[in-house]
Amino acid sequence: MEKTINGTIYCYNKKGQIHCLNGPAIITRNGHKYWLINNKLHREDGPSCEFANGQEEWHYNGVKIGSSKNEFTQEKFERWLKLKAFQ
Repeated sequence: MEKTINGTIYCYNKKGQIHCLNGPAIITRNGHKYWLINNKLHREDGPSCEFANGQEEWHYNGVKIGSSKNEFTQEKFERWLKLKAFQ
């Protein structure tokens, strides 16, 4: 289900949680994009937050892993994911 509030688009699952598996779950009117699964920021194939100014952030199951502000990249996130798989 999709709902627009004040120009911001939100996608929800059947439980009413902000959730989308195939794109951003929130797109703000100023261009920010957020990927959420079951109300938690989460994305494995790219940054979970893309800001209009170009900054990006990576989250895993709601936990912030890194930010482009601190020179974090998708490559570093993928390395982190591989290490996590062995824990």
